[in-house]
Amino acid sequence: EGVEVGGFCVATAPHAGERRRFKAVLLGVRSSGVPLHVKFVGTEAGEPFTQLSAPSTATTFLFASQVSAWTPPEQRPGAAAASPSSAAENRKLRVRSSASGLVLPRTGVPAGPAAGAAGAEGWLSGGPHVGQRLLRRLEGHGDIGAVVRLYLPPGEAEDEPALWRIEHDDGDEEDLDEEEAAAAVAAYDDTPAHELAEICARLEAKPQIARERRYENKAVRSKAARAVAASLRAETLRAEIGDLEAEVWPALQRPDCSWEEGRRKWLRRLQSAQLPADQAQLLLDLEEAVHTLQAAPDLVERKPWLKTGHEAIKQRARRFFREGEEE
Repeated sequence: EGVEVGGFCVATAPHAGERRRFKAVLLGVRSSGVPLHVKFVGTEAGEPFTQLSAPSTATTFLFASQVSAWTPPEQRPGAAAASPSSAAENRKLRVRSSASGLVLPRTGVPAGPAAGAAGAEGWLSGGPHVGQRLLRRLEGHGDIGAVVRLYLPPGEAEDEPALWRIEHDDGDEEDLDEEEAAAAVAAYDDTPAHELAEICARLEAKPQIARERRYENKAVRSKAARAVAASLRAETLRAEIGDLEAEVWPALQRPDCSWEEGRRKWLRRLQSAQLPADQAQLLLDLEEAVHTLQAAPDLVERKPWLKTGHEAIKQRARRFFREGEEE
């Protein structure tokens, strides 16, 4: 009762030799056998998992008696009353606009008192939408469910917007700006429960080997400056290799360099190179040609390792460390 497909619930799972309660998402319901399919997403208090707090399984099937409705800690009996400001923020999460669906809080609003401790780079484990379910519509990958894990308040500079770090149901991570987060929230709220269940079922049916991670560089705060999947496609890498060759081409036209003789063939290979191994070989060939232009000898940063020349070589040894000292 009170649990819908795609929504949060409390479910039991094995942990440290006993069954414990965890926050979970109800992925679907089947008509035969153990009916409820759940995925564990946090501790009973709603905190993200650590290596010690995570259950022994990520997803499982349970009976109805093992699943109950999820109640946020601040709404449970005995919890301190929310401040007016935090209550207002919670109300904003459900405000709808006829033009754009769900409206996120203003990016300038700081996280409330329950925002959680600041993590690396200022990320907060609490704040607007943390713990909320989303639906991402990804071109070329289809729809996938997700949950908001962290919130990064806006910075002082114009190119430092608020960001929401989400975790997809396949384990991938992604950072969303306000517009993207609003669209994902609206997509989840506007999608019927049976369609959410179908999305979860398709993900579970997909072979693990086919769940390729989508690369995104989250170290750069400005999304416009990040490398995304499109930056790593074969045609993009071929173009970058070609640009590199064009930059060094004037120097490679020296009489003592043989690059000009095989350049036309190298360019034809570049146009058809699809595999990373082929592109890597093209770079090695270019590097070898550039290396011939070097007038100074190669620098050796350290003496080469030797397999002979000392009595300790091939002798067994034992190392002792103080208790608690790292190796």
